[in-house]
Amino acid sequence: MLKPTSNTVVRVWKPSYTPYDTQNVAHVYRHLLRALSYHPDPFSRAWLQERAKTQFKVKVANKNRQKTRLKRTVADIQCIERANQGDLEEFGKVLYAGYGRQGKRRRILVRDLLKPDLDDVPQDHKALAELLNSNHHSSDHAQKLVPTQRFKGFLKSQANRPELQRGASKPPELTPKIPKENIWGRPFPQKRQAALRKEWWAETLDKLYPPLPSHEWDRIRDISTGKLRVEEPLQPRTPPRGWAPALKESRASSNRRVLDILKDPIRADKELVYKPGDGLTAEEPTLPHAGWKLQDYQRSMRRLYADIWAISSKMWKNEQTREWIVEWGRNKAPSHSGAVPIVSGEDKFLIEGINDVTDFKNVRDVKSERRKRRNIVRRAR
Repeated sequence: MLKPTSNTVVRVWKPSYTPYDTQNVAHVYRHLLRALSYHPDPFSRAWLQERAKTQFKVKVANKNRQKTRLKRTVADIQCIERANQGDLEEFGKVLYAGYGRQGKRRRILVRDLLKPDLDDVPQDHKALAELLNSNHHSSDHAQKLVPTQRFKGFLKSQANRPELQRGASKPPELTPKIPKENIWGRPFPQKRQAALRKEWWAETLDKLYPPLPSHEWDRIRDISTGKLRVEEPLQPRTPPRGWAPALKESRASSNRRVLDILKDPIRADKELVYKPGDGLTAEEPTLPHAGWKLQDYQRSMRRLYADIWAISSKMWKNEQTREWIVEWGRNKAPSHSGAVPIVSGEDKFLIEGINDVTDFKNVRDVKSERRKRRNIVRRAR
């Protein structure tokens, strides 16, 4: 191995694009807003941008806490950049945060769900004055804290969802389980009752998927069902320094594709386009980091939004019955929603006689017969 000396020139590869200063608050803030500006979804992009502006307005006196926040923000920037480059897993994380399925906005939507309804407030002026003038201690307030009718209706609706019946997303019991007596047959202590209620509230709110505004839920539904198309991913307006060689290589590869198309035009999957100064080109030169496959973009987005739609809901009140109605999204497959698949009349003959099989010889005969019927159906179609 060659050891470097005073006359030896050691060449170290360095990226041509100089990254931003991760310890500078202004640099991180500007880079975060730039990364969010390329996010295709307008609803989540607007909320995340507003959240970033509010977060950076708060002054942090503790330097260690500021370093922790900057480190977390840099990780968020990297996640958003990977999402903009075509990473569907990271793109899903950004959408989950923007539509309140996790993160800060989920907690804000949960807080709105816990607000008391007008029906829960006493309409009698005397009872309302007694409620406002009463001085409850914190322990008494914890004992008398009860969920509203709106919260109960939503919690019951989420508990009945087949998609959320398993795993960590399954909500706990509708009411906290508090025994009347302890193991010694004495009345259950008040402190322990308050602790059980607190644990129940913490576990319930942590697993809750709060309802979305109606216009956002309708938009997710339209994208999931293919009624509405997602915006195309945006390309950077000014490419970073040092990417000119990559563009030249893209032009060279484009020239090779032009020759391939001219040699075998039948198998060509690109169209030749004449551009002044460049001549015939097979496609526009793309930046090296663009990872989106535009032919699969809309289908991938529909599947991704369908996953969000399955755990999203909207909630409104029936003015006649005074009951809260919750409408959830559907999953991709009807079987995920608890629907039992029913064989149509045209395909019912494919499984005829399957219950009459008694030995292996009959199994082979039935499979052979089903194969023949399937081939007949294929030829007919």
